[in-house]
Amino acid sequence: MSQQNKVLLAVLVAVIAMTGLILNGLSTPRSATAAEALTAFSHDQLKQKLLKKRQLLEQEVNEHRIAVEMGRGSQSSLRQAREAVMRVDIELCDAKEDRAKIYNEIIQFYAEREKSLELQVKAGQRHPSSLRKVKIDRLDIEIEMLKDQLN
Repeated sequence: MSQQNKVLLAVLVAVIAMTGLILNGLSTPRSATAAEALTAFSHDQLKQKLLKKRQLLEQEVNEHRIAVEMGRGSQSSLRQAREAVMRVDIELCDAKEDRAKIYNEIIQFYAEREKSLELQVKAGQRHPSSLRKVKIDRLDIEIEMLKDQLN
């Protein structure tokens, strides 16, 4: 191969390599920008839906509260509605510390319920299985919180 052909081949390889770098360099930011925009849009949509869900759940809490005050509702239903609101609040939180506070509020609900049921079981008013279920529910929340803190 002549010296001139070697130089031409080297120049051709360099041009092809530079073209690839330029094309990749130009397309990557566009792709990243489009992906980031899609992610931001999806995040915004998710937040809007969570806020709407929270609003509807708050209405449910208020309805349960009124029913309890009028003697037609149960504390259990009211607690479940409050927990549902707090679970949405967890999803709306960005910081682990904020989520941990809400998890602890839910755990407190279950701890209070446990104490109440323990007294009722001792008095023979409730079956021990209801207490066991509340303990399992509390443990599920505690496990969920610990998993969240590990991530």
